[in-house]
Formats: sequence, C-alpha cells, structure tokens
Amino acid sequence: MAKDKGPLAYTMRNVRVFKLNQFGGIFRSIMVHDIEEIQINNFQLQLQLTEVEGLYQSEVKVDVFKEGKLLKEEILILDGTTFLYSLENNDEGGTVAGFYNNLLISCGDSLLCYSVPDLGLQWGFKPGPFDLFEFYWLEGDILIRGESSVFRVNKSGEEVWSFTGNDIFVNNNGENEVQIFDSYILLTDADSKEYKIDFNGNAL
Repeated sequence: MAKDKGPLAYTMRNVRVFKLNQFGGIFRSIMVHDIEEIQINNFQLQLQLTEVEGLYQSEVKVDVFKEGKLLKEEILILDGTTFLYSLENNDEGGTVAGFYNNLLISCGDSLLCYSVPDLGLQWGFKPGPFDLFEFYWLEGDILIRGESSVFRVNKSGEEVWSFTGNDIFVNNNGENEVQIFDSYILLTDADSKEYKIDFNGNAL
C-alpha cells in the first residue's frame, strides 16, 4: 500500500510536489496544482488537478457551487495529462471553459464535455492517438490545437473539419501556434512554418 512520506519537496510555479513511496519502494512525485476557478452561468466551479509521475492519467477534483453553497463534488479520472487554465480570451486559448451549462476540459488526446451542475459526461472528442492541447472559440464552435492537426468541432462534439501541416503544432521559438483574425487563422508549426487558412479549414 502506498505510504505518504509527506511534503518532502518544493513549490514549482503553481504546482506543489510531494514524494510518495509506493509499490515496493519505488518513489514517484505527486504534483498537486493550484485551484482553477471558472464561472458558468450562475455556477462557480473550482477545479484542482493532481498528477502522479510516470502515469499517463490525471485526477481533476471539481467542486460546483451556487450562491456559496456546495452542490456537487466529483473526482474525474482522465486519461492523459494536462495543465488547467481557463479560456479567457482567444489570444492564448485555454484547457478549461464553459458554455451554456457545460464544462469543457482538454486532457491528453481528448476534449471532454460535462454537464453542470451534475458533471455527467455529455460527449468526448478523440480524433486519434496524438495529444490535444488548448482550444479557442471560433464562430460559436471550438477550434482545437492538437499535436499533429487543428480541428474545428461544434458544441455537440462533432468534427467540422481538420487541418494538418508538415510538422507538429508545437513551436519552441516562442511563436503563437494559433492566431485567429477577423477572416482567417494563422498557424505556426515546429519549424516556424506558417499556414494561413480560412474558417472552413481551406488553405489561403
């Protein structure tokens, strides 16, 4: 059985790291992230992510409040890893957002939609084995930056189109991989090659 060795370590950005002795003396780090808060209509949600080193799995504790009263508490066990940050504007994207009475979470290779306040799974979008990163709003739909492709998905979780470049959409030179303008989208891949596409996913 796992034995908690206590907070032996440090704080890294907004992540507290602990050491856990488990499974025959194997040490793994447990990363407990700060709480992310999001407002969805009249509901206030608090989400806290916990990850275990070496496991491709995330635990997200979700508390749903209304007028200060706790209505629902749920722990979501999700495949893959993520870093929770709210979609506050389309300049940076996000991994958590709300629409109507729904909660969106991007984690691993999936975008998941949960009803609020009961946190029932409404749909999941999983296009393939590659990771999905943050998402953006696009004309009432959702634009997702994946590792190998960019996807436009409607709010029912149905794919509208996808676009694939010559390399992955992970840029290490500090350039934004996704920029949404009034009439087009500018994508930048790992080699800093740019792709200009319209809102229908067609190259311009």
